[in-house]
Amino acid sequence: MLNFGYTHLLSSYRRLLIIGEPGGGKTTFLRLIACVLAKDALEQGEPARKLYLGLSLDEPAPIPILIRLSSLAEILKKGCPAVNGAGAWRVLLQTMEELFGKENSALLQILLDNGNCAVLLDGLDEEPDQNIRKQMVDVTNAILHHWEDNLFVLSSRPFGYHAVAALEEMATAHIDSFGRDEIQKFLNQWANALFPDEEERDSKAYLPELESAVLNMPRIRRMAKNPVMLTCLCVVHWNERKLPEGKADLLAAVLRWLLNAKEEKRRTQRGYSNTFAEECFKALSWAMTSHKDGKQVRADLTWAAEQLAVPFLDELGVQHDRLRKKGILFLEAEMLDSGIIEQAGSGYIKFWHCTFQEHYAARVLAELTDADGPDGWWHAVKPHLDDRQWDEVLDHFAGCLAWTGRRQLNLLVDRVLGTADGSLTSLARAVGVLGRILRIHTVYDYQPPVRLCWGEARDRVMDIFVLEGASQVPIDQRIAAAETLGQAGDPRIDSLAPEMLSVPGMEGVLLGRYPVTVAEYHCFIENNGYRDPQYWEEEWWGMKEEKRWTVPKDWDEQLEHQNRPVTGVSWYEARAYCNWLTARTNLSYRLPMEKEWEMSAKNPNGEYPWGDDEPNPELLNFNGNVGVSTPVGIYPAGAAPGGHLDMSGNVWEWNRNLYKEGGSIRVIRGGSWGGGAHDCRSMISRIYLPDYRYYRLGFRLSRSVSLGP
Repeated sequence: MLNFGYTHLLSSYRRLLIIGEPGGGKTTFLRLIACVLAKDALEQGEPARKLYLGLSLDEPAPIPILIRLSSLAEILKKGCPAVNGAGAWRVLLQTMEELFGKENSALLQILLDNGNCAVLLDGLDEEPDQNIRKQMVDVTNAILHHWEDNLFVLSSRPFGYHAVAALEEMATAHIDSFGRDEIQKFLNQWANALFPDEEERDSKAYLPELESAVLNMPRIRRMAKNPVMLTCLCVVHWNERKLPEGKADLLAAVLRWLLNAKEEKRRTQRGYSNTFAEECFKALSWAMTSHKDGKQVRADLTWAAEQLAVPFLDELGVQHDRLRKKGILFLEAEMLDSGIIEQAGSGYIKFWHCTFQEHYAARVLAELTDADGPDGWWHAVKPHLDDRQWDEVLDHFAGCLAWTGRRQLNLLVDRVLGTADGSLTSLARAVGVLGRILRIHTVYDYQPPVRLCWGEARDRVMDIFVLEGASQVPIDQRIAAAETLGQAGDPRIDSLAPEMLSVPGMEGVLLGRYPVTVAEYHCFIENNGYRDPQYWEEEWWGMKEEKRWTVPKDWDEQLEHQNRPVTGVSWYEARAYCNWLTARTNLSYRLPMEKEWEMSAKNPNGEYPWGDDEPNPELLNFNGNVGVSTPVGIYPAGAAPGGHLDMSGNVWEWNRNLYKEGGSIRVIRGGSWGGGAHDCRSMISRIYLPDYRYYRLGFRLSRSVSLGP
């Protein structure tokens, strides 16, 4: 991951892959690039590419070519002979011809041949068919090599991108969630846009009301870390002066607002109601999501019209022979009226945002019967429990089920747990899937009843943390199951009695088996850790007060992952935690000296804690292969000789040492989830100023023990 502002990205890297969650701003970022470059190329106003993109004004502005990769996928589905040969790059030309016409495509090819373009390829993850997705990757690789002198920016959700990310010279940047400061800035700008006049803005007292609704409720504040969701929150608050707490409730309110904005026009000029429009959107979203070829994010306009047969017949009495014409008119009108759908190339449409499609599809699911037959929601849900393309659909489905009461929720828990066949692999899968779904239900204060044995399932899945059990379960399922344990209360973690192991070759020294977790650090915060100066030396306390530290960086988001390593804490905060734990336990906890850390990580059989094997995703979390930090201890195959875990990858760790005598810079060790194999070697160290707070930097504990008389 790149750890500096986005204005440096394009000036530093000619090939960039942007990775982010749904609604995180990937498409918006690509559109910003396209708009800025287009205006500069047309010489409209003062050049802006230096200010907004970090690109030099000494070179001509590259011509932007923004293409949704779903359009390229449509070309591949038609059967393109060039895909398997050296001319796979020609698929881009065919895509441009369809989107921009032959004449414009020919002009763009000349510019590409001369290296004068910025090629922006959006949505690498949006093709569900694995064969087509593989072809897309092959074509993308061919495009990158054939037109290597151009600037390339690609985007993807956090899956389906590794084949491209592995390309030589392809830099990877992960979009972070909004922190409190970014949320605050967004709210200020929102209020300024609504009330440009400062006196009017103050008299309305709108901003304090909005800030209170968004920032003072932890559940709402966590949703606000996503730019699209934050926009939705502001829209709903403006219209309803209150905010729902659930994701499904929020999207329902947003879509209701979009429909209500043109309700009168819809009734008087179009001849149908909001209810009818919503039924059509549900029918279309379900047809696209449950498509035989996998979830579709882009649909042929004629095909889309034909999917509206049921609402058109039931509500308007339109027979099939008139459906195509009437359906197309409806869809074209709604592109203008509600904006819930929009044009996606010549003759194609898509939902304005994938979340809209996913929410409507979830609504359809929730309206199905709960019977086990082919018409029931379980029949539709079961095949997609592991389908990352369906993650958001299932999240919204969980929220929609909550509207119906506890019975349906209990049934969902029972059905998911019933997929476990007795093996640890299937149990870990079921616990991981169900844990994610139940997280959605926290806003409804729902917990499965004891009779469903949810607690027993969590206890049994603890075997994923030992080598024999971990070898049976794929790493992605181990991560999901471990996250679930973290939400419920990981029994491995005791805030006042962390597990400590001997340091090989150093008598009388213990080092934490794991890095300090969010759950442990939370205990420090809740017990006045940031308010009691006895745990802080005078310099540290002054630094904390000056910088107004009250919790770690991005603390709301960290609280959702209790058994991940705590991050975003300075060296001073880590030392204060050690002092607090010492005071609570009467045991002398401290940060490890560099020598202690190194002796724990060192393996006589190789340069990594586990030995000489090359790093791989079964041994550690590194190189962006997961994209975030992971719960502690889920890589037992990567254990150091003394049994210490996560000594390589996951998060960097503060050491107590000064880098140089007389200075203030401190040493860190271990590498991180975003770094390469080089940083994960046992002997490698890096340095940071002690007040630095970094989302890939945590710490673990050390203490000395008496060896007796």
